[in-house]
Amino acid sequence: MMRSSLIASLVYGIVGALPLCFAEILVRYDADVFPEEQGWERWLFDPDGAEVRELSDSTLRLDTRASELISDTYNFYLGNVEPSERNPLRISWRMQTLEDHGDLLLTDVVLFLAAPTSQAIEFIIGTDTVTEGLDRGGRVLHEYAIDSGMAHDYEILTANFQTYSFWVDGEFAFTGEFRGSAWGQVPRIAFGDAIVGTYSSLSAWDFVEAALVPEPHACLLLGTLLLWRCR
Repeated sequence: MMRSSLIASLVYGIVGALPLCFAEILVRYDADVFPEEQGWERWLFDPDGAEVRELSDSTLRLDTRASELISDTYNFYLGNVEPSERNPLRISWRMQTLEDHGDLLLTDVVLFLAAPTSQAIEFIIGTDTVTEGLDRGGRVLHEYAIDSGMAHDYEILTANFQTYSFWVDGEFAFTGEFRGSAWGQVPRIAFGDAIVGTYSSLSAWDFVEAALVPEPHACLLLGTLLLWRCR
């Protein structure tokens, strides 16, 4: 009888922990088709029709080198998402900026996350540097060097739309705060060539994903229960 109760408790614990160990994917873009075919809104400004956009080997290539007037971003509204310490919001993507033409520290290749508070963060991804944020004097707030000539995996984690942590290829890069202003009060992510004038670029995007992810302790609990069951 006692053994049956223990097994029942174990099963109950495993079933209860299972949902906490899997990410709830809110949206994911895989570059097998163009983003608008997967529900993303395309915001395009290209008065001369000069942009070259193509899909190749499951990669979306955005080539705006022909004109500094081009802007081409892909936007997705996340709805009433409510991240928490137990289930933070993770924005992850894999891409490479192959060429950027403009300021030494800035380019027009961007990953943008807007909060329901109308604040936002904006990661500007160059060939060898990632930056986030400018102070009132126009100085970069956060900067992280990356290896050029290869794609990288990026990740943002936020539990409250107030602060965030940023990771590159699984390594911690820096933390920061949401600030400034963004259009609307619905969480939104956007990626692509986001700046008209001064800059042009060539970028290649493999995927972009937004998900609510479990805290590690929940999965640790499940692993402990499974190990105990296997003894």
